[in-house]
Amino acid sequence: MDLYGNELIQRFKKPLYKYSGERGLKKISGSNESCGDQVNLFLLIKDNRIITARQECNGCLISNVSADFLCELLEEKTLEQASKIKDNDLLELFGINHYSERSKCVLLSLQVLKKNASLL
Repeated sequence: MDLYGNELIQRFKKPLYKYSGERGLKKISGSNESCGDQVNLFLLIKDNRIITARQECNGCLISNVSADFLCELLEEKTLEQASKIKDNDLLELFGINHYSERSKCVLLSLQVLKKNASLL
């Protein structure tokens, strides 16, 4: 997938996992201090399984789409499976390597998840 390919632009315009005020979801948040992007993840967890994952992102196209892709990866996963999602799982979707400046944008939502794992 190229960095700003049609699929990414369409996903940005019409995210599949955008938070729309659902109640009962646990909220975890974080931001990228260097650019100001912010992401909120909203999760419904039952019996150690992520039933619902939603995102609310205020940032660039890459941060927004990556948060949406992460929610797609998370739904129906156990917490253990979610903890095993790796940086490369998201980076590969964008064709970006770890050394790219844009990797911070791609990984923001995953970092929020990992930093707040103990709260879930």
